Amino acid sequence: MPSELAKCKVAARQSSPMVTEWSGSEKGNLEARLREGGVVVAYAGCSMRILTQCRVGGSYQWQRTTTATDLLEIDSEDDLFSKLPLGAVSLEGELKNSGRLAMQTTVSGQYRLSGLSANDVPTIGDCKGATHVVGSLSVGAFKLKSGGGTTTHGSVAVAGAGSARGGANRDETVLRQAGDPDHCRTSSGENLDPACSSPIQMFLLPLPSAPKEGAIGTMKVDFVSGTADRTWEVVVDEKLVCSTPCTQWVRPDAPLVMRAFQGKDRKGGTVSFPDLRAHAAEAPLEIRAYPKSRGELATGITFTSVGGVTLTTGVVLTAVGCGDSAASCRGGIITALVGAAVTAGAIWLILDSTPRADITPRAQPQESGTSSGETERAGVPSSTWGPISLSGTF
Repeated sequence: MPSELAKCKVAARQSSPMVTEWSGSEKGNLEARLREGGVVVAYAGCSMRILTQCRVGGSYQWQRTTTATDLLEIDSEDDLFSKLPLGAVSLEGELKNSGRLAMQTTVSGQYRLSGLSANDVPTIGDCKGATHVVGSLSVGAFKLKSGGGTTTHGSVAVAGAGSARGGANRDETVLRQAGDPDHCRTSSGENLDPACSSPIQMFLLPLPSAPKEGAIGTMKVDFVSGTADRTWEVVVDEKLVCSTPCTQWVRPDAPLVMRAFQGKDRKGGTVSFPDLRAHAAEAPLEIRAYPKSRGELATGITFTSVGGVTLTTGVVLTAVGCGDSAASCRGGIITALVGAAVTAGAIWLILDSTPRADITPRAQPQESGTSSGETERAGVPSSTWGPISLSGTF
């Protein structure tokens, strides 16, 4: 099951979230900012924040539209996060208890932005962190209800009268409402009825300088080489997509392979990942690949031979010596233990020499300008993939 964090990341890719679930103070702040110029927001996860100090000019003009009423029915958590992302977290408990939510909206018009484009919005100073500007805002009335619908169905056959169907209706409760749908029908092109002016839905324009989002269901991954003398090809779903360093949006369930190159030759081996689903909630990710270490491999092979001979010698001395004298027995045991230790260390060197890749949540750059590759990683969960092993720190 996707985590709440993963669901919020998918929800945040919508460009037209409902704002009915905002508190009265948040809606009041939004309405005040609409009168002052373009509204700039930071939209991430299941939350949106208005950057009140970010003044960018422009103005919103009221435009009457054909009055329209819509009903959103929500029967699952997936529905909740996709249809009401900004209120999803607070409504999860109510949905679980009632089994159903329904949002009825009546819209009579929009406030539309003019005199400003997304290219005009900076992302520094008071506008730091900005991701979108509100292109338009639909207003009207809404009512959020819980429960309702039929919970059980059945049929009873009656001789000579066919069959009768029955069901038990759940009680329906109004959770929140604002505005009056009847007043929405009286709004004109010149005047907006105050009883039909509650914010309903935002239509956002992404800023060109804001981080780009991939397709829904994908996750952002930075692919980098752990050594300066290697370049890695990134293959997703058996298709070559890029060479390190590069950034890609990939499906968590897609098979992934990284192949090491040195110059024009394929040297350093490959690292394969069945999928990245276990890391979906940690996205964006960094995958840092390390090639096969020939020095470690040669050392491991050499000491495996030495350790094996020493271990064999110790076993023989122990078998012979323990039947003759205590001193010879102790010497054989010590030799065998030394041989075993050398062999174990040599095997570890051989295993450690294989190609591997470290997977960590992508480190955020420091304010001082430190790059993501140099940012302190202490305490960050990570895992290491190799041809025959998987390890991690959590």
